[in-house]
Amino acid sequence: MRLLELGVEMTKPFATEMDMARHVVAYFESMPGWTVYQEVRTHWGGKIADIVVTDGVRLWVICCKLTLPLGLLEQAIYWKKEAHMVSIAVPFKKDRDCGRAASVFLRQNGIGVFSISDGGHVDETQRPSLTRRTYSVRLKAALTDDVLHRGVEAGDKDADFFTPFKSTVEQLKQILSEHPEGLSMRKLVDDVGHHYTSDKAARCSLAKWITEGVIKGIERRGSGRNTVYVLTEGG
Repeated sequence: MRLLELGVEMTKPFATEMDMARHVVAYFESMPGWTVYQEVRTHWGGKIADIVVTDGVRLWVICCKLTLPLGLLEQAIYWKKEAHMVSIAVPFKKDRDCGRAASVFLRQNGIGVFSISDGGHVDETQRPSLTRRTYSVRLKAALTDDVLHRGVEAGDKDADFFTPFKSTVEQLKQILSEHPEGLSMRKLVDDVGHHYTSDKAARCSLAKWITEGVIKGIERRGSGRNTVYVLTEGG
């Protein structure tokens, strides 16, 4: 079976992905024990998970699309290495035979399926397999209170993504605003609640992103042991 055969056009009873995703969010919000996060990005420049739900132990990613293109299947495969379960959510399709190849691919790869009817009824037509051993550190770290309460909806293409990286940068700027004379990177990292796996990794990465201009509003001054980082005007 060629992968290109998996691109399947679905009926589009919803105007936008956001309209359809609202029903998936409501479905999980009605289920006790699950917390729902929307539009989650694990790191700066990283991929976006439309919906992530967790019961405190398992991480479940749901990818929402109005059609069933190859890109959606690739997206689902990507999240399998970071989540314990992965499903796709698509509009209900009356002519299921046209999606037979896609269904086989999804089943073989342990990806679940939610079918959303015109009226918003959510039907789990295929249960995802559970991956017990997965690299879920980044995804788990991205499920912050800021993401939970920021008011962004799944499928919102204009969302202002609040990533762990962005959270770290905002903390850096807050600390430096209280120290106009500047601080060493070691002191900064000691005072910030960063998202990196170690303080050493945080110092190396943040210094690099500041020097290369990825982190704007902070600049490096001095050299060697006298190096400090200061908040620039407008930062």
